[in-house]
Amino acid sequence: MVTASFLLGKSAIPVISELSATLKAKTIRRASELDGVSYEGYTPWLSLRPRLSRPIEDQRLLENSYVAGDLILDREYLEALSRFTTAQGEPIMRGLPGTSEDWKILTEPEKFKPNIGQSFRSARLIMDRSSFFREVYLPLVDMVIPLVRERSCGFSSLLARGAIFRSFHTPHTGATVALDLAHEMGHQALILLQSVDPLISSDLNAPVFSEIRRRDRPAIQSLHAAAALAYMLILSRGMNTNREELDAVQQRSVEYGGNLADSVAKATRSLTQKCKFTQVGSRVIEEFERLVA
Repeated sequence: MVTASFLLGKSAIPVISELSATLKAKTIRRASELDGVSYEGYTPWLSLRPRLSRPIEDQRLLENSYVAGDLILDREYLEALSRFTTAQGEPIMRGLPGTSEDWKILTEPEKFKPNIGQSFRSARLIMDRSSFFREVYLPLVDMVIPLVRERSCGFSSLLARGAIFRSFHTPHTGATVALDLAHEMGHQALILLQSVDPLISSDLNAPVFSEIRRRDRPAIQSLHAAAALAYMLILSRGMNTNREELDAVQQRSVEYGGNLADSVAKATRSLTQKCKFTQVGSRVIEEFERLVA
């Protein structure tokens, strides 16, 4: 009998959906208690509220006025978010590699990258062909925030659950964007689990080789890398309908070690050699192993 999953596959869908809904409700309740108001809906920035000494100042960021799961193209919202992440909301960006310039939010996407909306819509159609991604997309993704940077990069944060920050580098196609979104969804799914369980019972900062960065990284970051690779691998296995999709899979595979399945296997072996896991963390490692068996 196959054990139910927490992170990957059909049996993980209800786990992810329920955990996402529960955490959103708790986040709304906690922020409402702290601020003495009644927030009506979840926005990713409320995840940061317990870390702040005062309420979030920009009310626009507290309004649930966007389409769930959509790419944010509204200039005023993006400008407000850009101001927030360089001031009161700076902890969301803290610890990212490089400089703040590398992670600037694209505040005028329709002016400087007018085709990203179409690429995003095409990516969603590709992802919807997979029953797994179709079911877990909205529980994992509240919004996608475009970044200025031209090279392929993105990030997700425990302090902004549901917000995916993602570059749309040239040339961006629906297929490359779909793989990039899948990558960040792997992070988001692990963030949900990490919010209720440490996953790693040994030193979270012990050096473990990362197949994405090709160097040692703290253990928890290497576990995140494995989750991101696993989600890309799942999506890639259904992306063989045309040359654009095949090229995108090949391109991303080369960027992440040459073969996504091999990279997941290597990342898993590195983690098991260096780390001890909680019961939930052990189940996640088993899911990675089954994925590439």
